[in-house]
Amino acid sequence: MVVGMTVLVTAMTVFWGLFRAPAYKVYLNLEVKRVNQPETKDYQYDQYYALQADNLVTDTVYSWTRSKNFKAAVLTEAGFSETGQKQGGDFLASRKLSSQNLELEITADNRKTVLSLAKILEDMLKNRVANLNQDSAGKPSFAVSIQESEVQVVFINLLFLSLVSFCGGIILGVFLALLFFYLET
Repeated sequence: MVVGMTVLVTAMTVFWGLFRAPAYKVYLNLEVKRVNQPETKDYQYDQYYALQADNLVTDTVYSWTRSKNFKAAVLTEAGFSETGQKQGGDFLASRKLSSQNLELEITADNRKTVLSLAKILEDMLKNRVANLNQDSAGKPSFAVSIQESEVQVVFINLLFLSLVSFCGGIILGVFLALLFFYLET
């Protein structure tokens, strides 16, 4: 029974892994910076307050990229319904790298979708940051520059998947064998 369960679980998992479509990923590196700052002869405290403001704006952008409403807005803009998208809100992951830098990871089922989501996300972030804080003339105080990486194709690791399913099959088989032995007595 243990051997049968192990073979069954391993075979089903490997079969699933072989016929699973690859995922596509693209990374966006965001840098938040101040723009349209007037020249002044006053002491600037070595840009201490400018760096603090950059950090706070970066925190705001980071919170946007983690919110479900923002992710839903990106999916809606891309023409997907939130429930119709396979990944739901999990197409976007973000990490704060430093006080002014963020890394966004976009994952989708095909190359066209991942590029479309990256473009929409880039446009939405640039517009939101530009409208976040403006001077008296209506010029934005902050801007975000975005560098996009190449699209990466991510395949599933069949060796790791086989090993994990083999161990899981052994555990499940032993559990079922013990359960049947217990029920027989």
